[in-house]
Amino acid sequence: MNSWVIILAGGSGSRFDLDKPKQLWELEPGVTLLQKTISLFLSSSISRNILIVTRKEEENLVQKFGLPYCLAGNTRQESARLGLEALMSYKVKKVLIHDAARPFTPPELLEKVLQALDFYEAVDIALPLVDTIKSYDGTMLDRNNLYATQTPQGFIFPVILEKHAQAFHQKNNCYSDDIGLYLGQGGRHWTTIPGCPSNKKITYKNDLWTI
Repeated sequence: MNSWVIILAGGSGSRFDLDKPKQLWELEPGVTLLQKTISLFLSSSISRNILIVTRKEEENLVQKFGLPYCLAGNTRQESARLGLEALMSYKVKKVLIHDAARPFTPPELLEKVLQALDFYEAVDIALPLVDTIKSYDGTMLDRNNLYATQTPQGFIFPVILEKHAQAFHQKNNCYSDDIGLYLGQGGRHWTTIPGCPSNKKITYKNDLWTI
């Protein structure tokens, strides 16, 4: 089974630091956040087929990993589509789309996503909410009907490639994640698997001090 991982590392990380994107920050001496995320998959048993989506500014650094890569777009949605298109010449069956800013995903979570793709077109990772959730008008929302999405989200490759192409041709650029795009473009054969608190996304500098 030909499975690939797309690591989205094309963001500027402006909420993290205006001078340097967060994927280049060192989590430990000599190991950047992006390196940590890459090693997560290289050391796993699920797939060592990795495509990195990167900014032009980091292209020289990414080349040193010796892995396939492509340049990012202006939005996360565009970057994911460009990553998928870069894999069109490969015989890809399953694809995981992962945020570079999640370097602590447990290997068993990766395996569960791939296993679920034996039965579904798309797989989301759902972390139950523990806080009270309200809208800004003060309306309290039922957290039992809500969850926080994590990555990697998994897909049957031809399906998500087609959904991204549809959204592109429709000039529909409103999606902040790939499950949202899949559903918004008519996808229905999907499921969720339980997420993990340790699979946190590094968004702000303070996140580095709480890992």
